[in-house]
Amino acid sequence: MAATFVALTPLALREGWDTHSRTVEHQWVGLCAIGACQALNIVLNNVSLVGISLSLNQIIRSFLPVMVCLLGVAVEGRYPTQQELAALLVLRVGVMLAVWQGAVTGKPWAIVACMTSVVSGAVYMTWISKLLSEKLDVVRLTFYTAPIIRFCLALPTLYFEVGADGD
Repeated sequence: MAATFVALTPLALREGWDTHSRTVEHQWVGLCAIGACQALNIVLNNVSLVGISLSLNQIIRSFLPVMVCLLGVAVEGRYPTQQELAALLVLRVGVMLAVWQGAVTGKPWAIVACMTSVVSGAVYMTWISKLLSEKLDVVRLTFYTAPIIRFCLALPTLYFEVGADGD
Protein backbone atom coordinates (compact mmCIF):
# COMPACT_ATOMS: atom_id res chain seq x y z
CA MET A 1 0.00 0.00 0.00
CA ALA A 2 2.88 2.36 0.71
CA ALA A 3 4.37 1.62 -2.71
CA THR A 4 0.99 2.20 -4.35
CA PHE A 5 0.65 5.55 -2.62
CA VAL A 6 4.16 6.62 -3.67
CA ALA A 7 3.63 5.45 -7.25
CA LEU A 8 0.33 7.34 -7.55
CA THR A 9 1.57 10.55 -5.94
CA PRO A 10 2.83 12.15 -9.19
CA LEU A 11 -0.49 11.41 -10.92
CA ALA A 12 -2.61 12.57 -8.01
CA LEU A 13 -0.65 15.77 -7.45
CA ARG A 14 -1.37 17.00 -10.97
CA GLU A 15 -4.43 18.52 -9.32
CA GLY A 16 -4.03 21.32 -6.85
CA TRP A 17 -3.76 20.74 -3.11
CA ASP A 18 -7.06 22.59 -2.61
CA THR A 19 -8.89 19.90 -4.60
CA HIS A 20 -7.40 17.13 -2.46
CA SER A 21 -8.05 19.01 0.77
CA ARG A 22 -11.69 19.64 -0.15
CA THR A 23 -12.22 16.01 -1.23
CA VAL A 24 -10.72 14.55 1.94
CA GLU A 25 -12.58 17.02 4.13
CA HIS A 26 -15.95 16.10 2.62
CA GLN A 27 -15.35 12.39 2.10
CA TRP A 28 -13.16 11.27 5.00
CA VAL A 29 -15.83 9.01 6.53
CA GLY A 30 -16.44 7.17 3.26
CA LEU A 31 -12.73 6.92 2.50
CA CYS A 32 -12.02 5.50 5.97
CA ALA A 33 -14.85 2.96 5.64
CA ILE A 34 -13.65 1.88 2.20
CA GLY A 35 -10.05 1.59 3.41
CA ALA A 36 -11.09 -0.41 6.47
CA CYS A 37 -13.17 -2.83 4.35
CA GLN A 38 -10.28 -3.32 1.96
CA ALA A 39 -7.85 -3.91 4.82
CA LEU A 40 -10.24 -6.40 6.43
CA ASN A 41 -10.56 -8.15 3.08
CA ILE A 42 -6.76 -8.47 2.78
CA VAL A 43 -6.21 -9.63 6.37
CA LEU A 44 -8.99 -12.22 6.38
CA ASN A 45 -7.99 -13.60 3.00
CA ASN A 46 -4.35 -13.97 4.06
CA VAL A 47 -5.33 -15.53 7.39
CA SER A 48 -7.60 -18.00 5.61
CA LEU A 49 -4.71 -19.24 3.49
CA VAL A 50 -3.07 -20.63 6.63
CA GLY A 51 -5.92 -23.11 7.12
CA ILE A 52 -7.24 -23.87 3.62
CA SER A 53 -5.73 -24.65 0.26
CA LEU A 54 -5.30 -21.99 -2.37
CA SER A 55 -7.76 -23.90 -4.57
CA LEU A 56 -10.51 -23.77 -1.98
CA ASN A 57 -9.70 -20.12 -1.37
CA GLN A 58 -10.16 -19.41 -5.08
CA ILE A 59 -13.45 -21.28 -5.18
CA ILE A 60 -14.79 -19.29 -2.24
CA ARG A 61 -13.44 -15.98 -3.58
CA SER A 62 -15.07 -16.60 -6.96
CA PHE A 63 -18.35 -15.96 -5.13
CA LEU A 64 -17.38 -12.26 -4.84
CA PRO A 65 -19.20 -11.11 -8.01
CA VAL A 66 -22.30 -13.01 -6.90
CA MET A 67 -22.15 -11.36 -3.48
CA VAL A 68 -21.72 -7.93 -5.08
CA CYS A 69 -24.77 -8.69 -7.22
CA LEU A 70 -26.82 -9.71 -4.16
CA LEU A 71 -25.78 -6.62 -2.23
CA GLY A 72 -26.52 -4.49 -5.30
CA VAL A 73 -30.08 -5.77 -5.23
CA ALA A 74 -30.41 -5.27 -1.45
CA VAL A 75 -28.69 -1.87 -1.18
CA GLU A 76 -29.28 -0.18 -4.52
CA GLY A 77 -32.36 -2.03 -5.77
CA ARG A 78 -30.41 -2.81 -8.94
CA TYR A 79 -31.47 -6.14 -10.41
CA PRO A 80 -29.13 -7.96 -12.78
CA THR A 81 -30.17 -8.71 -16.34
CA GLN A 82 -30.52 -12.29 -17.53
CA GLN A 83 -27.23 -11.87 -19.39
CA GLU A 84 -25.47 -10.76 -16.20
CA LEU A 85 -26.95 -13.70 -14.27
CA ALA A 86 -25.77 -16.11 -16.97
CA ALA A 87 -22.29 -14.58 -16.84
CA LEU A 88 -22.17 -15.01 -13.05
CA LEU A 89 -23.17 -18.65 -13.39
CA VAL A 90 -20.54 -19.31 -16.06
CA LEU A 91 -17.90 -17.57 -13.94
CA ARG A 92 -18.71 -19.59 -10.80
CA VAL A 93 -18.84 -22.93 -12.61
CA GLY A 94 -15.70 -22.12 -14.59
CA VAL A 95 -13.67 -21.31 -11.48
CA MET A 96 -14.89 -24.40 -9.67
CA LEU A 97 -14.01 -26.64 -12.61
CA ALA A 98 -10.62 -25.01 -13.10
CA VAL A 99 -9.38 -25.27 -9.52
CA TRP A 100 -11.29 -28.24 -8.10
CA GLN A 101 -8.98 -30.77 -6.47
CA GLY A 102 -11.60 -33.41 -5.74
CA ALA A 103 -12.18 -32.66 -2.07
CA VAL A 104 -13.11 -29.75 0.14
CA THR A 105 -10.66 -29.72 2.98
CA GLY A 106 -9.75 -27.00 5.34
CA LYS A 107 -10.17 -25.79 8.84
CA PRO A 108 -13.63 -24.35 9.55
CA TRP A 109 -12.22 -21.09 10.94
CA ALA A 110 -10.23 -20.57 7.73
CA ILE A 111 -13.28 -21.18 5.56
CA VAL A 112 -15.25 -18.65 7.64
CA ALA A 113 -12.36 -16.15 7.39
CA CYS A 114 -12.31 -16.51 3.60
CA MET A 115 -16.09 -16.15 3.36
CA THR A 116 -15.97 -13.06 5.59
CA SER A 117 -13.22 -11.67 3.36
CA VAL A 118 -15.53 -12.07 0.37
CA VAL A 119 -18.35 -10.27 2.20
CA SER A 120 -15.97 -7.45 3.16
CA GLY A 121 -14.86 -7.08 -0.45
CA ALA A 122 -18.45 -7.06 -1.65
CA VAL A 123 -19.42 -4.44 0.93
CA TYR A 124 -16.56 -2.25 -0.26
CA MET A 125 -17.56 -2.59 -3.89
CA THR A 126 -21.27 -2.10 -3.25
CA TRP A 127 -21.06 0.77 -0.82
CA ILE A 128 -18.41 2.76 -2.67
CA SER A 129 -21.04 4.74 -4.56
CA LYS A 130 -23.14 5.23 -1.43
CA LEU A 131 -20.26 6.27 0.82
CA LEU A 132 -18.74 8.84 -1.48
CA SER A 133 -20.63 12.03 -2.18
CA GLU A 134 -18.57 12.72 -5.30
CA LYS A 135 -17.36 10.23 -7.84
CA LEU A 136 -13.63 9.60 -7.69
CA ASP A 137 -11.58 8.06 -10.44
CA VAL A 138 -9.63 4.93 -9.54
CA VAL A 139 -6.32 6.82 -9.20
CA ARG A 140 -7.67 9.34 -6.69
CA LEU A 141 -9.63 6.68 -4.78
CA THR A 142 -6.55 4.48 -4.47
CA PHE A 143 -4.37 7.47 -3.60
CA TYR A 144 -6.70 8.45 -0.75
CA THR A 145 -7.37 4.96 0.59
CA ALA A 146 -3.84 3.50 0.37
CA PRO A 147 -2.60 5.25 3.56
CA ILE A 148 -5.79 4.23 5.39
CA ILE A 149 -5.40 0.62 4.31
CA ARG A 150 -1.72 0.66 5.30
CA PHE A 151 -2.63 2.07 8.72
CA CYS A 152 -5.34 -0.57 9.21
CA LEU A 153 -2.91 -3.31 8.15
CA ALA A 154 -0.15 -2.19 10.52
CA LEU A 155 -1.45 -3.94 13.65
CA PRO A 156 -2.34 -7.26 12.02
CA THR A 157 1.02 -7.22 10.25
CA LEU A 158 2.87 -6.68 13.48
CA TYR A 159 0.82 -9.36 15.23
CA PHE A 160 1.03 -12.04 12.57
CA GLU A 161 4.47 -11.34 11.12
CA VAL A 162 6.54 -10.08 14.04
CA GLY A 163 4.64 -11.49 17.03
CA ALA A 164 4.29 -14.96 15.52
CA ASP A 165 8.04 -15.56 15.77
CA GLY A 166 8.08 -14.73 19.44
CA ASP A 167 10.48 -11.80 18.86
